[in-house]
Amino acid sequence: MFRARSDASSTINIIGPYNTSFGGMIVLDGADHIIFDGSPGGTLGTTRRLRFRSRDATPFRAAFYIYNDATNNLLNALAIEGGLGSSNISIGPESSGGSGNDFTTIQNCKIGHRTDSVGIPSYGILLMDLVECKPIMSLFKIMISLAAVMQ
Repeated sequence: MFRARSDASSTINIIGPYNTSFGGMIVLDGADHIIFDGSPGGTLGTTRRLRFRSRDATPFRAAFYIYNDATNNLLNALAIEGGLGSSNISIGPESSGGSGNDFTTIQNCKIGHRTDSVGIPSYGILLMDLVECKPIMSLFKIMISLAAVMQ
C-alpha cells in the first residue's frame, strides 16, 4: 500500500516524467493487489492528500500505466494530473496469451489537467487494444461529452 501519512494536512505532490522504458510515470506491469490511497492514513476515504503529476506531453504516456495482466489494483482518493496531450491513466495492452487487466478500481479520484499549467491531457482514462496498440476508448472524452449534455 502506498498512502499518505495520517497527519497529512496538505497535498503531497509526486511529480515526474514518464519512465523511459515504459509508458508511464508509475508503472504497474503485471502487478496484483497494489493500493494507492491518497486519504490520510490510508483509510480508503474521500479526502485527497496525494497528487501524481506527469510532466510528459506525449500521447499514450500516462501518470499511471497499468498493463500485462495487472489485477485487483486500487487507486483511491488521488489527484491524477496528466501533461498536455498525454494520458492520466492508461490501461493495457497485455502481453500475448494473457487474460487481461482485471478488477482495477479507480474511486474518489480527481482526474484532469495539471493545475500548474494550461492545457488538458488528450485522454483521461485510456484503454488500449492488444493487436495494434491504439486507443479503443477514452473515458475522458466521454465524460466531457456527458458534461456538455448536462449543462
